[in-house]
This record gives sequence, structure tokens and C-alpha cells, in this order.
Amino acid sequence: MRKFLKDKGIKIVVVCLILFPLLFLSSQAQPKTKDIWYNKIIYYLTQPMIKLVTGSLSSIGDFYSNYIYLIHTKKLNEHLKEEVADLTQQIRQLKEIEFENERLRSLLDFRKQAPPSLSPPAQVISRDTSNEFETIQINIGSNAQVQENMAVVTPVGIVGRITAVLENSSTVLTLVDPASRIDAIVQRSRARGIVVGSFGNTCLMKHVSRTDDVQIDDEIISSGMGGIYPKGFYIGKVKKVVKKPYGILQHVEIEPGVDFSKLEEVFVARNVNTSEAVKTEAPTKKLP
Repeated sequence: MRKFLKDKGIKIVVVCLILFPLLFLSSQAQPKTKDIWYNKIIYYLTQPMIKLVTGSLSSIGDFYSNYIYLIHTKKLNEHLKEEVADLTQQIRQLKEIEFENERLRSLLDFRKQAPPSLSPPAQVISRDTSNEFETIQINIGSNAQVQENMAVVTPVGIVGRITAVLENSSTVLTLVDPASRIDAIVQRSRARGIVVGSFGNTCLMKHVSRTDDVQIDDEIISSGMGGIYPKGFYIGKVKKVVKKPYGILQHVEIEPGVDFSKLEEVFVARNVNTSEAVKTEAPTKKLP
């Protein structure tokens, strides 16, 4: 028997593999009411394989569906990330436009109230903060009738004066440069002195008599003396006063109204008439 199975085993398996599908097809072709004896045998023999095949196909289908879903989700996430990035950039641009509009509105209001000799707004194109000079470059020059020693101002205060002029640009010596000199007065008490640059966005008001009334937060304006800076332009406010028990002068430190690290637009006061004065008070806040 064992020898028979060994010799004929492969043939028996082949016959079974051929016979079972034929019997299965035959059973499927028979009317449902007719009970054939080998149907049950075929059913019990093929049911495990059918379940295995059906389960495998179902698993493959589920895997494929999940794979397609994950690919779709990934693409959707990438698309949403791109949209979020675009919207974020649009928000930044809208904020910048809002800030620019606010600045331009302030410049327009200032231009209406300031002396008519002011130039159109000029853009700051560079800044030199070397150890020797504290200067900026603006984008107007002789093409806009700009000349040396003309004052440069903004709605928040004096910037400095023109020291060099080219056709399309000019150099401005800022009021925080030690070479800068502005004849000034304390607006409240009318005490007089000379505002001198001191680097680091700070100025000193020199030659102020020890007996003059100068207090913290007093506003300093240009006196109009000297023929460069129009009278009444805001310079800054007092942030420190030191009166020594000796001497005839007092030490006064001033915080300029202009923040030079954020300066973008300026005006040049052309053909200055020192009798002209700014009609507005010192600004309560700086431009954005």
C-alpha cells in the first residue's frame, strides 16, 4: 500500500485537482432542488479554500482601499499646507500694506500742516553707522533742488542736515552724530541750549544754565536760530537731568523723537524761512 501510494501519489493528486473543479462546476450546473451525493463532499473539501481565497481577496481589497485613502490624505495635507503658507504670506503682505498706509497717512497729514518748502517724501536707501559718522543716504538730490545744509525732518522730529548732494541722492548727517549742532529750546520753560549728537540714539543739550528750569520729559524743539532748522520742529524729550553742586551749567540728556533704526521716509526743508514753524505739537507716538 505504501509502495502504491509512493508510486501513484502524484497521479492521484493530479486527478483530484482536475476532478474537484469538474465536480464543483457540475454541482453548480445542477438545479438547486436536486440533491447530489457528492455536493456535500465538494462543499466540505472546497469550503476552507473558498474562505481562504475570499478572506485573502477581502484583505487585499481593504489594504488597497486604505493605501489609496492614505495617498489621498497625504496629497490633501500637502495641498492644505500650501494653502496655509499662501494665506500666511498674504496676511504678512496685508499687514505690511496696512503699516505702509498708516505711515503714508501720517506723512500726508504732516505735509499739509508743515511749511510749503518741504520736499516730497524721500526714501532712506542706506545707513552708515561707522565709528566716525552717523549718516543716512536718501534717494533725492540736486534733481529735487536739494542743497547742502538743508534740514531733514519727519513727522516725529528732526533727522539732521544735508552734508553732500549728488544728482539722485544725498547724504544726511543725523542729529545723533557728535558733529551735529542744533540751537534748541525747552518748549515749556523756554530755556535755551545747543543739542549735540552723542551716538547711540542719544543727544546732549549743552550750555544750559544751572538755574534754568529743565525737567524729565520736557519737550525740546528747534529755536529757528542758525538758518538751517525751521523753528518749532520737535527734537526729542529730556530723559536725564544732572545738576552738580558746583559750576554754572547742568547736564541734560535727550532722547530723539526719531528712531533711526526704523527710519524709512523723510522730508527735506528747502529754502528754509526761520519764521516758519510747525503747527503741530510734538508727536505722541512714533511711526510704525
